[in-house]
Amino acid sequence: MKIVIDPGHSGPLEPGACAGGVRECDVVLAIAGLLAERLEDEGHAIWLTRTGDIATGDLGFRAALANAQGADVFVSIHANSAASPAAQGTEVYHYPGSSEGKRLAA
Repeated sequence: MKIVIDPGHSGPLEPGACAGGVRECDVVLAIAGLLAERLEDEGHAIWLTRTGDIATGDLGFRAALANAQGADVFVSIHANSAASPAAQGTEVYHYPGSSEGKRLAA
């Protein structure tokens, strides 16, 4: 399976959520690298929308890159923030009406 992994946000102009000197763009880049390694070990072809702290365009542009690469799956990784340190959890979204997307999100 060809999987495009998008570490959300990038660069100094769009770092995403920031707290205590930690930038979302750095956290999700590290997560994307670990995910890419694991999926490659399982035999999947992986393409990352970025591998460093560079500007990559908005989410729509990055999704278009995934389509241009012929991706079977597009995973965009983000890390939300909250005022309360007790807040935790995950969110997974998939394209409406896609049974394969729903299966992969489960």
